[in-house]
Amino acid sequence: MNQQPMTIVIADDDPVFREHLRLLLTPLKDVQIAAVFEDAFACLQYLQQQMVDVALLDVEMPGLSGIELAKSLTVKPLCIFITSHPGYAVDGFDIDAVDYVVKPIQKERLYKAIQKAQQLLQLKSAAAMPVTAAPLQDDAFIFVKEKNDYIKIELAQIVYVEALSDFVHIHLQNGQKHLVLVNLKNLEPQLRADYFLRISRTHLINIKKVTALRNHQVELEGMSLSIGKSYLDAVEASLLKDRTIRRFAD
Repeated sequence: MNQQPMTIVIADDDPVFREHLRLLLTPLKDVQIAAVFEDAFACLQYLQQQMVDVALLDVEMPGLSGIELAKSLTVKPLCIFITSHPGYAVDGFDIDAVDYVVKPIQKERLYKAIQKAQQLLQLKSAAAMPVTAAPLQDDAFIFVKEKNDYIKIELAQIVYVEALSDFVHIHLQNGQKHLVLVNLKNLEPQLRADYFLRISRTHLINIKKVTALRNHQVELEGMSLSIGKSYLDAVEASLLKDRTIRRFAD
């Protein structure tokens, strides 16, 4: 747990939901509400001048949506989006949202999102040099730092890596996942290119786990991940080149 309370900004144009959020968060001893806004532009101006840990942003604010607000910030706090429409979650995660909470807001669901943000902040403050690559051998592995420990992960056990703000989730074949302080852009060159392939802005896959390509999705280990439009040609070329059985040999 952080020694200092986690600072939060709330932005919601609806006074009822704004007050509801404030009442739900006030009892939390490890949370400090830094400011509350009914206007997205005022919140944007505040966040351009003040550093906070988390921004609770309503998506459907007039003039400037919560997502547009977050995209306008050069230095972003961890963002949790509040929305009346679950479909907005896709846009939220496209800018590395920590979570999204659907109205009407349930206390347990909000607290779960807050807890996720707290865990990310704890990891961010504790971690340094999060990934260490081993020599490139058939049994290659990496070490990831979790708090004060270094955990060994064999590359063959990684199914995919998922981006989450300044962190990644490394998903393993046994169902475990590790939260690591490194963004996907910086992690990608540290992993073996013959093992891993970027398929979207938010996902990196172990190509040895792929079982099928279908409808612009990669299937692996009983699940499917969407291929980003700008990545589609490169993914198909990388996975299918020299591996596809042709009707007629050259």
